[in-house]
Amino acid sequence: MRSKAENKISEELLKSLFLQRLPTHVQQILAISNDKLVRLAEMADGIMAAATDSIAVRAVTSEEANLQATLMEISARLSRLKARSRSHSRESGRRFRPRSASREVGNPAHCWYHQRP
Repeated sequence: MRSKAENKISEELLKSLFLQRLPTHVQQILAISNDKLVRLAEMADGIMAAATDSIAVRAVTSEEANLQATLMEISARLSRLKARSRSHSRESGRRFRPRSASREVGNPAHCWYHQRP
């Protein structure tokens, strides 16, 4: 920023612009400092390095929780499908009627071949 400004902008304005471009948590920490811009940049680097580790841990934990919830939902759906499949197979077994029962309807003098439609 300083090289682009070519020393036409005051140190205070550069400091203010620099702080505005930082993440909120870094701005809050550096806001109370009266150090020069170079020192603020070093401190911001240190804060970001420390914060990045904890942010990565939180992201993994959150991702893990989402995966856990999805896995539980899939497991519940699978259980419902299995239960439905078992009850359906039991019901269809009760409704089974042999085809030969319909063949007996009609004229008993004819064989089954001549009774078919």
